[in-house]
Amino acid sequence: MMPFSEKLKALITSKDISIEPKGGKIRNEQQLMHFMTTVNPDNTFKITEGSRRFAYVEGSNELIGNTEYFDELFDFIYRKENQRAFYQFLMARKVKRVITLKDIPITEDMKTQFVLNREPIEDYCEQFVGEKTADKNYDDYKAFLLDSGLKYEVPKKLFEMRFGKLIQKFNIKKDRTFIEGVRSTVYSK
Repeated sequence: MMPFSEKLKALITSKDISIEPKGGKIRNEQQLMHFMTTVNPDNTFKITEGSRRFAYVEGSNELIGNTEYFDELFDFIYRKENQRAFYQFLMARKVKRVITLKDIPITEDMKTQFVLNREPIEDYCEQFVGEKTADKNYDDYKAFLLDSGLKYEVPKKLFEMRFGKLIQKFNIKKDRTFIEGVRSTVYSK
């Protein structure tokens, strides 16, 4: 799903959707879709800290292989009266008009997704120690990528911008000082 994540995020927050019937004219309609998915592999969606469109809950594996349970469940689900009752239950529920980041439960499974999807620059910041000039810091970051077997290279300027946004979170200090007569940036922790 990763290649489609931006399109999916746009669909989730869009108020309108373009409908193009085969051979017909395009028309705009109010977007009323809600999405829910079940997946087997870990890390299907890019869920990071601050994600406001996704919630992740891991289900129990307790009933895997229990065909009797699932036969009864599907028999129950396929009965029209149960489908109607479930629909009425959902329609009668009080729900917020707008879901915010505060409404999304941060479960242990969500925290795992945050770690799986964070940029390697954050992993590098987490293990940052010592005192380094900006040049040495970038070289150490590239070495960290190599040692970690990661292929997430970014140009130095972009690394410095992203690193600069994370230093407060990881208690890394930034100072401007003179080294051998040249004004330099030094990071320390």
